[in-house]
Amino acid sequence: MKIKVVLDTNVLVSSLLSSGPPAVIVDLVADGKLTPFFNDFIVSEYLNVLLRPKFNFFPFQVSRLLDDIMRTGIAVDVTDLKPDEPGVIAMPDKDDRVFYHIAGLSYNRQYQAFPGRIIYPFSG
Repeated sequence: MKIKVVLDTNVLVSSLLSSGPPAVIVDLVADGKLTPFFNDFIVSEYLNVLLRPKFNFFPFQVSRLLDDIMRTGIAVDVTDLKPDEPGVIAMPDKDDRVFYHIAGLSYNRQYQAFPGRIIYPFSG
């Protein structure tokens, strides 16, 4: 069974900066061994961050990365998400709420968020 994930933007940035664990995660996505969930907001954030001049990534690197995510992933409709509404999950960057929301909708069960932007389903 494939593992389904919601990738934080920092994972993508790190994957292009070094060959550590984030690069392994991105390789697993490209190989179809991980299934990323995404929506238009997340793809837009990925693009905006990855094309920031401070990173100096080549556009073809960013394009290939996003193509892999969209080719192997699943688009999730989150039309009911209200990013500015006070949410159950308090976080410093309200835009991160969409990542948690998609994870919760995609797994269709309750979820718990821990530091490090990793989603762990409730057990039991």
